[in-house]
Amino acid sequence: MKKLYTAVIVLTLACIGLLAATKIGDPDTMQYLASGRYMLGHGLEYGCVFNYSSDQCQFVYPQWLFHVLTYAAYRAGSWNALVTMQIAIAVCVFAVILLNHRRNAAHPLVTATLLLLAAMVARERFMLRADLFALLPAVLLYYALERYFDASTTAASRRLLLPALAGIQMVWANTHGSFHLAFVLLGAFVVESVLARRPGLRPVLEAAGAVVLASFLNPYGLKSFLQPLRFMLGGEQSAPQLEFVSPFAPADLTHLTVTAYKVLLVLVVALLVLSLRALRVRDVLILAPLLYLSVKGMRHIALFAVFGAVILPSYAEALRARVARWMARRGGERCGAALALGVSALLLATMAGIAYGAATDRIYRFDALSRRTGFGVSELVYPIAAANFVERADLPGNVFNDYSIGTYLNWRLFPARKTFIDGHTYTPESLAYYRQVMAGSVPYRQVADQYRIKTFFLSHKSAEARDLIAKLYRDEQWALVYFDEMAAIFLERVPENEELIARYRIDLTTLERSGPAPLANVSDPTDFYLGRTDRGLALSGLGLDAPALAELEQADRENPRSFVTLTALGLLLDKRGESARALAAYERAVGVRSGYAPGRFWLGVAYLRQKRLAEGIAQLEKALSINPTLPLAHYNLGAAYENRGDKRRAREHYRQELELDPSCQPAQKGLRRLG
Repeated sequence: MKKLYTAVIVLTLACIGLLAATKIGDPDTMQYLASGRYMLGHGLEYGCVFNYSSDQCQFVYPQWLFHVLTYAAYRAGSWNALVTMQIAIAVCVFAVILLNHRRNAAHPLVTATLLLLAAMVARERFMLRADLFALLPAVLLYYALERYFDASTTAASRRLLLPALAGIQMVWANTHGSFHLAFVLLGAFVVESVLARRPGLRPVLEAAGAVVLASFLNPYGLKSFLQPLRFMLGGEQSAPQLEFVSPFAPADLTHLTVTAYKVLLVLVVALLVLSLRALRVRDVLILAPLLYLSVKGMRHIALFAVFGAVILPSYAEALRARVARWMARRGGERCGAALALGVSALLLATMAGIAYGAATDRIYRFDALSRRTGFGVSELVYPIAAANFVERADLPGNVFNDYSIGTYLNWRLFPARKTFIDGHTYTPESLAYYRQVMAGSVPYRQVADQYRIKTFFLSHKSAEARDLIAKLYRDEQWALVYFDEMAAIFLERVPENEELIARYRIDLTTLERSGPAPLANVSDPTDFYLGRTDRGLALSGLGLDAPALAELEQADRENPRSFVTLTALGLLLDKRGESARALAAYERAVGVRSGYAPGRFWLGVAYLRQKRLAEGIAQLEKALSINPTLPLAHYNLGAAYENRGDKRRAREHYRQELELDPSCQPAQKGLRRLG
């Protein structure tokens, strides 16, 4: 049995490493590289040095050290070194937890089960980010505090632990802004020690002093301490990323990570309730705020999961021991051994499934994610080919870019070119102004004149950039000089740009005759369908339906099981009036992924157009069961019930649509019509 348990533990860590072994693909990583390079060349960064639109802003990086470490790793071994660093951080976090549970004699199967579940949740942050690294000092600080406040620890040992507490906190305070959570950990142990009346006032004050003072040992000083607090208390509200959305928020698709998080949540509650008599005060004081943060935003679920793995095994082990004693009293030793073998087999099978899904990218494709297992840099996230074009063509003037690619352009184009905005160094004012530009309330021509912008570099994968791309495409003052599956680049038609435009101008209408062109950014054949789907959607947004259809049909041939591609194909076919083929595409999309709300919605609408009311209503109700806030779903249900003669339900759904969108005129007309 001992060898079996050892194998389970080793394979658990190997599985965690495989989940972390994905190509570099997070926008923040590119800013770490850009900032690390800048700091090593010019010293600490104090302002928005990468943006020409915010050159007066004051900005500090509490995680400056992680930026420098990331750039140093890149210099040492390029992208492969960064992926190795990413794997090492994730494995180290869980290895520290595992070693401590083994020291405390927790059963290996209990520990492995909870670690694997926690890793399936925490993999949401298994990217080369400062918050992934921050998990390591967080865990180390917890165990250092546990040892420090342990009643059996001698005064001499506590004095030796004080530098460790300060050192861990100093590393945390210089690598990520979440270091304020150290006060939650410290406070939990202090409260417990006060209630237990040990180890005394002096050790408590010494530990608090070491942690608090270390929090200020940052070259940015007080600013570095205050900025993360402001962000945590309100800055997140202005950030546009999905990572700030609650895991309980309505979504078009339920990801495996969210499902694992909900399972972990139920397990936490169950174990704590079953262990009320043995419940430690500090565990409640730690898990409660982390639970709150995890419910508030996806970016925090990894922290909750990791501390669940830290805290829960001791309670699970106590429960297992009670069950084992109960079985022993009834002569069930053989049953216990058989149960252990069964759990081991189930764990190994689960790990094999996870490993297979990660190695083949199936778990990422299932959730429509751009992550891919392997070393190197992602071709699905960064506009690599488009940035190459900017450098090769040496495009003049300032470049206007969208938010999603700003950090990558900081890495690729700075210092020769600055960006308009990026996802790191914006101010609330610059972000608000940017949003006005993208929404059209501030004319893009006015922005171009104000900032002497000669080039627009926009990712058509970003939903907020598509309208601006369409406007520029129709504007004779701007010429399209680059277009691929990731981005579009426009150059202003002014005399100094005539030669460049003559050399690089692109006429997308020729695609109607030539058919789908080779992909420029994506080189992996297994992902060609994604590149073609993105290019097809972009062409459709420009009104070029024929080449868009050719791209989407080719994408469908390359991967017939992409529910995103099939839904996009159905929409385009509907637009062209090919309703029978559109319906077939929607049905295939739902067949591939029944839990995809847009697929259900458009299938329901297609059924309603064919007067198949019962089928249409069923699909729309299923769509709303997945995402209760899906735009126009309630309206279409109301229209279906109105056609069926059910005025009560029709009114109800029209009202629900107006609660979601008070400006929905069809729903307003429906209510007026029904009286």
